[in-house]
Order: sequence, then structure tokens, then C-alpha cells
Amino acid sequence: MPLISTIGRKSLRVRLLIGGIYLLLILGSVTMIYPFMLMIAGSTKSSVDINELRVVPGFLTSDDLLYRKYIESLFNEKLDLYKLTYNLDDNSFEAARRPDAINDKLVDSWESFLKQADLSQYTNVVGMTGMSVSRTVQPLLLREFMGQMGETYGGDIDKLNSQLNTQFMNWNTFTIQQIPYIQRREVPNQSEFQMRTAAFLKEAPNVYRIYPSIPGMYRSLFLKTQYTRDIAEYNRIHGTGYTSYDQVHLPRMLPVNGTALEKQDWLNFTRRTVNLLWLTADESARPLYIDFLKAKYPGIDDLNKAHGTSYVDYAQVPMGGQPYTTPQKFVDWQGMVEGWIDPKTGQKFIIPDNALMYDCTDFRFADYLLMQHGSLDKINETLGTTYASIADIRPPQRQWHDRMFRQITGKLRWEFLARNYITVFNYIVLHGRGVFNTVVYCVLSILSALIVNPMAAYAMSRYKMPSTYKILLFLMLTMAFPPMVTQIPNFLMLRELGLLNSFAALILPSLANGYSIFLLKGFFDSLPKELYESAELDGAGEWVMFWQITMNLSKPILAVIALSAFNHAYSNFMFALLTCQDSKMWTLMVWLYQLQSQSTQGVVFASLMIASVPTFFVFVFAQNIIMRGIVVPVEK
Repeated sequence: MPLISTIGRKSLRVRLLIGGIYLLLILGSVTMIYPFMLMIAGSTKSSVDINELRVVPGFLTSDDLLYRKYIESLFNEKLDLYKLTYNLDDNSFEAARRPDAINDKLVDSWESFLKQADLSQYTNVVGMTGMSVSRTVQPLLLREFMGQMGETYGGDIDKLNSQLNTQFMNWNTFTIQQIPYIQRREVPNQSEFQMRTAAFLKEAPNVYRIYPSIPGMYRSLFLKTQYTRDIAEYNRIHGTGYTSYDQVHLPRMLPVNGTALEKQDWLNFTRRTVNLLWLTADESARPLYIDFLKAKYPGIDDLNKAHGTSYVDYAQVPMGGQPYTTPQKFVDWQGMVEGWIDPKTGQKFIIPDNALMYDCTDFRFADYLLMQHGSLDKINETLGTTYASIADIRPPQRQWHDRMFRQITGKLRWEFLARNYITVFNYIVLHGRGVFNTVVYCVLSILSALIVNPMAAYAMSRYKMPSTYKILLFLMLTMAFPPMVTQIPNFLMLRELGLLNSFAALILPSLANGYSIFLLKGFFDSLPKELYESAELDGAGEWVMFWQITMNLSKPILAVIALSAFNHAYSNFMFALLTCQDSKMWTLMVWLYQLQSQSTQGVVFASLMIASVPTFFVFVFAQNIIMRGIVVPVEK
């Protein structure tokens, strides 16, 4: 019978009361759903949108916000690389903006240049291969390469380490070490693994490829770090009159018309800072270079052995860091750039200042346009550009990337939506035996809870022992102590018994539960005694009455006990880590804690979402039985 009659509900006051109750319930649900939706949205975040507070991730509805995440991943979260490539001064990827317009003719010329230029693998860096800030995140191309290597070596990381001479602890530590070869200290690595990596990256789509700019590095990382980003300060120190840093260029050769300090900056950058791969020399330095090689390698065979080449004459040896063959070849070229003294004669060999020159992507692109169009005026007329000098020509990478970005917005949205979840899933599946240990632990916990607790409760319910009340009181007293208090004595006991790092250490301390026994006894007491009397008259034994009568009639409350045992086992972290310190026995919660301790917010939220899935499905499929287990004892 309802509390409020049908006639009573027609009253305005009653309707307002009911409406107020519903309103409060709706508000209460909102206070639960809104934070949950924020966590779902947060599980897709990276460092570029970590401060965003939206129920729906911004990149799903805005191309501009999606572009920021794309640029962040394109540059592998390396802001300096982004600034020198695009010639920008943005302080973070959050400030990234799409270009106002795209010069399609100029971008087409850039693509034509790339097809015929035959650039070396060291000129470019491929994005979506690593996250320097969000360290544990596995981007798209990293996952693809890891999948290829997994298929090649049958998923055996030890076999991969053995054959490629790597030292990955497991598949979750598998990384691609991509270095933008712009600094002097960066020397190419020609190990077998790096060669495999280079072969994979060579086939990567251009939408994920960037070409670090050496002139951009000169402005962004060399000049601005010394003379600030204020062009007025630069002009004051150098005695120049530039209106912006865009007018400050890296000359291909020593700037003979520049100020003394401009010349010194160029020499310091060239001789000490820039990577040797992008330096060469004018043919006027050829005789000096040959004398240097002869002084260091009296025979051409000695040189070929050191450089890994097959030249027949010293004149065939190219002056420059490319083509790169062996580290010794790099060392020899460094000696000519920085200066090398012959230990036998004391003679110093060094490329003259006015003979040093650059050979990098930016200058090659400018040469390509001049060759195609003949003059700067013709370039401006044909391509619709406004270059004031050849030095103003830069690869239009920002426009190029934006044009390709428009073609893959759907793919990018899906990638950024699922990336953190895939990272967590790979970590769980590929990291140790976390899933297996958790499944075994949960199954054993449920079985033990459904055997030990019902048998103890049945004994106290069927046989009215004088001490039943005291036993129940003792069982209830166990609830007064939080689990943290009992963990230490449990650990000491398990250690003395030699049960650490085993399933027994996880199961035995929670084998019997005082609250479960108390709850079961109350339920068993409510069962009709006539059933047991009839069964005894029919010759049924105690086991038959326990199993076929008591257990069959107690399915709802047993479901509650099983769910409680599952939740305890599945969410057990501290005690599982304390008693099983061997990583081979770690459960899922321990592995997820390890992941969360070294991850950013997005991966942490994604791990929480994935960890909640099993308990969610258990409740959905067992909710009717669970509700019966809660309601039936109350009705009785």
C-alpha cells in the first residue's frame, strides 16, 4: 500500500512535495554524474589540454583544439623542436595556432622538393613515436612498430634483446629513441635496432614527419638564449637595425658584411654548436683536407678501414659530415672543423673561416626554388610569395602540416580518444602476470568465502550452542579493527609460515569473515525449521540438508557474500603488495599503482576507468540477485 493515496496526490502541496523530492534526487544524481563525466573526459587528456575542464573533450568538437594535440604529438612533446622548426616563440603547445592561410603553390613546391631531394634519414624526425612529458603514453607509430617487432620475435622481448643487442626489461619499456641531429653532441647510432627503427620510420606518412631547421635553431636556441627575445636588445649589442628576429638569418657562409659580433656568433655556432652533419666546406679547402687525411692515414686502405668506405684516392673523400659512415669519420671531420694538431709534426689543421659552409634542408630548398624559377622575382611572381632575399626562403612546414592535418581529423580524434586506454591495456596485458594473478585470486577468494563462511554460520544456526552469542560478539569485534592494523601481524605470521609470495598469503588471512558469518547466520535462522525436520524424517544427512536445502534457499545472500569477496580481492592493493613483493605475484591493482606513479593525469584516469569495468559488469549482471539478498532478509 502506498504511503500517499491516489486522492492525496491531487493536492497541490503533495504535488509540490513530490516534485521537490524528484528535484533533490535529480540534483543528487548530477553531483555524482558530473564528476564521473569529468573523469571520463580527463582520461583522454595529455599535457596540452590538462587544464581543460569540460565534460566533453574539446578536441572532439573543435578542430583548433584538435590541432594543438596533433602538433604536440607531431613534435613528441618537445617544445624547443616545435619553436625552431616553425620559427615561433610560443611558451607551450597550448598557444599553438593554425596558419591564417595556406599557400598551396608553395606547399606543392615543398612536396616536389621532398620527392626529388633524396634527403638522408638524419634530416627529419617522425612524430607520434614518443611522449617526452607523458612518458608512459604509447603513441600511434610507437605501437605500430612495437607490434611489428612483436610479430617478428614472437612476442619474446628476451629474444629481441638477444638478437638486436638491446636491454628492454619488458614490452612496456620498449621505446623509439629519435634524436633531432641539430646539436654537436648528437652522434648517429648505427646499431641493428636503430637501423630497424630507421627502416620503419622511412615508411611513416608525411603527416607525422618534420624537418628540424638549422637556421631556426640558430635563432631560437642560440641567439635568443644569449640576447633575449627582444630584438631591440639584440640590435643594441650588435649595432644593427633589424625590426624583428625574422630578419636575422643564418648565412650559408661567413657573413663578410656583418658586424664583428655577428661574425663571431656565426663562428661560435658553426665551430662549436651545430651538428657536424650539416657542415661542409668550399673546394678551396680541398688541398688542406687531403693533407690532413694523409697525415692521419698514411695509406688509403687505413682510411677506408676507419671510415668503412672503398675510396681509391684521397680526393674522393667528401668534405662534410655526410654521408655518415662510421663514428671515426665523424671524429675526423670534427677535427677539421674545431682544429686538429698532428702529434708528429705539430702542424694544426683547420678549415678556414671563409671556407666553411652549410648544407642543410633549408638551404637546399632555397636552391631548388632558384633552380626551378631562375630568380627571386620569378619565385615571388609564380608562387605568390613576398621574399625580400634568398635568406627569407624557409620550408613551409607549418602550412604543409596543416593541409595534411585537415585530411586526417577523424583518425586523429579516434587516436587521441583511445590512446591512453590502449596504453593502460597494453601495460596490463603485457606486464607480468597481473591479469592471471588477479583472476586466480578473485576465484579462490569467492570459493573460500562461499564454503567457509556458510559452514560456520550453518553450525551456529542449526546447533544452539551456549556460547553462540559470545562467538558472534567475537566475530563482530573483528570489524572494529581497520585492515591496516591487522596487516602487520598477518604479515609476520605468513612470514613465519613461509607463505609469502604465494596465493595462500593472499587467501588465508581473509578465509573467514566475521560480518559474513553474522549475516549468514541471521539468514539461516529465518529459514523454516519444518524443512529440516521433514528432511531428517526422510533420512537426509547433515551435508544433504546443508547443501540442498540451506544453500539452495540462500542464493540471494550468497550472491552478496560472493560480491563482497570479489570486491575485496579485486581492490586489494596494500596487503597484496606487502605479502607478495615478488613482481611475478603482483595483482592488477599493484601493477596499476606502478603505472599511475609514473604517469600523467590522462593515463591515471584511464587506468581507473579500466579498473572499474569488471566490478561494473559484475553488478549489472548480478543486480537482481544482489537486491534480493538485501531485501529478503529485511522482509523476513
